[in-house]
Amino acid sequence: MSLGAPRRWRLTARWEQHRRQRATRRATERAAWTGRALTAAPAIAGRYPQLSYALGRHRGPVERRVLVHAAEDLLAHRSHHGPRAFSQQHFGHTKARDDVERILARCGVEADALVELGIRRAGRTGVAGPVQMHTATGDLNFTGIKGPTDVRLDQPALALCTSAETLIVIENRQAAETVSDRHPEQALLWTQGMMGPDSLAVLATLAGQATQVLAAPDADLGGVRIAQQFLRLAPGAQLIDIGAFPHQPRRLYAPGSVSEVRLRAAISGPAGALAEACLERGYGVERELAAVDAITAALTAG
Repeated sequence: MSLGAPRRWRLTARWEQHRRQRATRRATERAAWTGRALTAAPAIAGRYPQLSYALGRHRGPVERRVLVHAAEDLLAHRSHHGPRAFSQQHFGHTKARDDVERILARCGVEADALVELGIRRAGRTGVAGPVQMHTATGDLNFTGIKGPTDVRLDQPALALCTSAETLIVIENRQAAETVSDRHPEQALLWTQGMMGPDSLAVLATLAGQATQVLAAPDADLGGVRIAQQFLRLAPGAQLIDIGAFPHQPRRLYAPGSVSEVRLRAAISGPAGALAEACLERGYGVERELAAVDAITAALTAG
């Protein structure tokens, strides 16, 4: 005697009841978190409009909970001793959501909000070329050292200076290393994503000392946001669109996607030309080689 494949599965009455209870509980939880998100969004909009926007979007359960907790903490003026403290407070374990900073950044939440929440670790940036760092406890000279070298920006009485004519601001780490090797006579500042207050202060200082500032962020929404930051500090900087250099095309933005909507909104801002170029291509460019080619072409032209 042999049996064929099952034609269907049927839960017993007990497990069918259990399934319905679980479904009801999940639906109730989703509705509760959605309600908290919709309540927090308008309340936080005046201080952090990008966080408010993210709260109003349909998110996965983890992202929604992180966004809601962040907004409610900001509204209550609560701060944490790092991302793991945030995770322990809201998720019961220090490592349960120790990626909270990455989640909020991916959702487009303002860098200042991360700092206020206390979940952004000590500000860091990468420097290379003829740059000197002075602090209350010691000095460092990065001239001649292959870079970029990561520097913590919470040093006491921190001051950076440069004798280079050109300051290069770049987002891609590998591209920054290649540019540093090829042009060691130029000052270089590498930033990993949006810059916090300490990084912006360093940028303003070095940009004020250089004759020329070249900026080559990724040609995508994140790069446009970074460009907006440093163009407000250094409006005379030359913003380079790395997407104008040879690269491999990527998947197009989905109609109505966050990237498309926010790039359109950025057209009227200081990095509007880059936002418009991203929209015309229809996709973002993060290519290392394109960034290197763009910087080399700009230095050669200069």
